[in-house]
Amino acid sequence: MQMGCISFCLLVCLMYVVSVTTSQNSTTCDPTPCVSVSTCSIVNGLATCSSCPSGYFGDGLVDGTGCRDINECKLSEEGALVPPVCDPNALCTNTIGSFSCGDCPPEYHGTGDTECIRVPSIDVVEDTVVINVDGKRDVHVSVGEVNHSLRQALSTIETTDQTVSTQQQVLADTSVFATSTRSTLKSFSTSIGSALSNSITSLSSSVNTVYSDVVDSTASLAADNSVELSRSHSALSSGVTQLDNQFGNLQSELFSALHQHNASHGEVTDSLYIAVGEVEEDVSLLSAETSSTQSTLLSLIAAQSSQNAVMLSTISSLTTQLSTFVECNSNGMLFSGESCVNSCIAVGDCDAMCSTDTAGTMRFRDDSIEYCDGKSFVAPSASTFGLLPLDPAESCKQLQDVEYGTGNYYIGEIGTSALHYCDMSTSPATDFGGDGTTAAHPASTCAVLATQFSLSATRAYFFKVDGSAVQLYCDVKTNAFIPSGVSSSVAAPSCKAIHATYPITGTAAKWVTGGGVAPFKVTCEGSKVVMTVKASDFSPTAAIFSYEPTNNWYKCRCANALSRIPQRTSTWYVGVVPSQLSTQTCEEFHEIEYTSASVVLSINQVNYLSTIANNLNFNVISTSCDDDSVSAPGGHWLGFESTLGSNDYTTIDCTSGEGGGGQTSPTAATANNAGCCDKVLGNQYATYPFPTRICGSINTGGGISLTFSTSTLKFD
Repeated sequence: MQMGCISFCLLVCLMYVVSVTTSQNSTTCDPTPCVSVSTCSIVNGLATCSSCPSGYFGDGLVDGTGCRDINECKLSEEGALVPPVCDPNALCTNTIGSFSCGDCPPEYHGTGDTECIRVPSIDVVEDTVVINVDGKRDVHVSVGEVNHSLRQALSTIETTDQTVSTQQQVLADTSVFATSTRSTLKSFSTSIGSALSNSITSLSSSVNTVYSDVVDSTASLAADNSVELSRSHSALSSGVTQLDNQFGNLQSELFSALHQHNASHGEVTDSLYIAVGEVEEDVSLLSAETSSTQSTLLSLIAAQSSQNAVMLSTISSLTTQLSTFVECNSNGMLFSGESCVNSCIAVGDCDAMCSTDTAGTMRFRDDSIEYCDGKSFVAPSASTFGLLPLDPAESCKQLQDVEYGTGNYYIGEIGTSALHYCDMSTSPATDFGGDGTTAAHPASTCAVLATQFSLSATRAYFFKVDGSAVQLYCDVKTNAFIPSGVSSSVAAPSCKAIHATYPITGTAAKWVTGGGVAPFKVTCEGSKVVMTVKASDFSPTAAIFSYEPTNNWYKCRCANALSRIPQRTSTWYVGVVPSQLSTQTCEEFHEIEYTSASVVLSINQVNYLSTIANNLNFNVISTSCDDDSVSAPGGHWLGFESTLGSNDYTTIDCTSGEGGGGQTSPTAATANNAGCCDKVLGNQYATYPFPTRICGSINTGGGISLTFSTSTLKFD
C-alpha cells in the first residue's frame, strides 16, 4: 500500500504544479480572483492564486476550473490510480479533499490504508498446490508450471514497495509454514506421478477416439452429400421432363384451337400466345434453380473438407505435444509448453540453478525467502531513499555519503519534496536545484532544466536569484534565462526588453545594464525608460548664460524658449554670468543631472542610455539672444563634449541678430521676441540626446540658453 500512497502523492504533486495560476486580468487581490480554498497574492504585479490544497485539483481561479475534490476511491476503482489508495480488501470512502480506508478483514495483518496481508497458507486443490503468500499473490504449482509460477510470484514480491514492518511480518509468517510446504509439495510430487501416468494413457485413448470419429464423420458427410446431390438432380431432371411433356401436349392443343377459331376469336389467340410464353419462362427458371442448387451443394462439400483439414492439423499438433510431454516425464523433467525444464517441486532444492537464465526463481533458506539475482540467491531488498517523494533525502551530500551517483533525486521533507539534480562529481556534491515549478524548489539555470528536466518557452520557472525565488522565462534556443530586471543579477538591456516578456503595468524600478556598465536601476513605464532632468539650479529645464545682469538673455523676450521654462527660481532670467567674457572660447562649464528610480545617474550610465534611446518625447534646443548676427567663435554659442571625457567641445550655434542695448533693470525688455533664434540639437555630441557637460561662450550683449521641452524624459 505504500506504492498506492506514492501514486496518490504524485497525483497531488501534479495537481499542485498545474494549479499555481496567475490571473491575466487582475492586479489586485481585492476582490480576490481565487476560490475560497486558494490564497491570493501579488507576484510580478499580477494577482496569483496559490495551489489547490491536497485532495483538490484545478487552477484556483473563480473564472477558471477552481479547486475540485479528487475522488481517490473512484479513480482507484476505475484503474486510474495503480495501485489503489486503499487495499482492495478494505472499503474506500471518499470525503471532500481526502478519503478514508476501512479495516482489513479478519485473518489479515495491517490496515486498509497501508496494506492488508493475510497469514500465509498452503492447500491442495484439484491436483494443484496453492501457496498463498499474502492474500493477493497465490502461487499455483502444477505440472509444467512450477518454475514459471514461483518466479512470477517472487517478481511481484520483489517489485512491490512495502513498508519494513510488513516485510518483516511476511517473513515471520513464512517461517511458520516453510517446513509444511516442503513436506506437502514432496507428497504431492509422489502422488502426481501415478496420476500423470493415468492421465497420459487416458489422453492418448481420447485423441485416438477423436481422430477416428473425425475421419468417420468426414467420410460419412461426404457420402451423404453425394447421395443427396444425386437424388436432387434426379428429381429435378424428372420434373423438367414432365414439364416438357406437358408443354408439348399443351402446345398441340393450343395450335389446334387456334386453327379452329382463328377467324372469329383474335383476342383468344393473343391470350394463348401469352400463356405459351409464361410456360416457357417457368421452364427456364426451374432449370436455373437446378443449377444453383448444384453449386450450393458443391460449396458445402468444399467447406467441410477445409474444416476437416484444420481439425486434422490440430490433432497432429496435440499428438506432437503429447509425445514431448511423455519424453520430459520419462527424463524426470517438466514440459513448459515449449520444451523440457528442470523440476524443482520442493522449494529450496534448486541451489545450483541460480544463473542469468533462472534469475527471479526463489527458495526458502533459514526460514526466509531468497531469490536468484542472476548470480546467487539473495534476500529481497528495495531502497527508495531519495528515489520517492515519501522517502526524500535531506541533501545531495547525504546521498553522496552513501555512494549515490550523479542524477535526479527527491530532496526536502515528506509532502513537500521535489526532484533535484545532484552532481556527485564534486566534493561536496553540488545541488543544482529543482525543476523550478515551485518557489520552494527553484532551479539553478535554464541549461540544467533543459538537460535534466523539461523546458518550455511558454511558462515561467522559479530560479534562486540573490537568495530569493524569482520567476523567469527561459530562451529555449540558448538555454539562458530571459532577464526580468527584478535584481542586479538579472538586469536586462532596457525597459523595452523587460516589457516584451514580463509586461509592466504602471511604473516600476527595474535593473538594466549594457555597454560594460554595471547594472543600475531605472524607472520603467511599460516599455519606456523614465528620467527627470535638472538643467540648472535656476530651472530643471533650462541652463542660461548671460553677458551681465543688466544686459542678459531675458531682455529679448524669446517667447518659444520662455514657454519651455515653466519652473523658475531666483535670478533664472540671468542664469550664469561667466567671469571672463569675449574670449571666443568656452568660458563657463555646466553639468546637467538626470535622475531615474530616485537616483542621480552617472555620466557612464547616461551614456549607455543614450545608445538605446529611441522614440523620444522631448527636444533639446539652443536659444540665442542679441548675438549681433555674429557666428561662432564670435557672438554667443554652446559647446558640447564630442567624445565622453575628452574635454574637446563641438560648437553648436545660430545667429540671432540685434536685440537692443543694455537694460534699465535685469527684468526689463529691450526687444519683444526680437534678436532670437532657436536651434534643435541633433546627434552632434557624445551622449546625444542627453547633454551632460556643456560650456557657454558670451562675446556680445544678451546671452544663450539650453532648454528641454519637458522635465520628464521618456524613451524606449
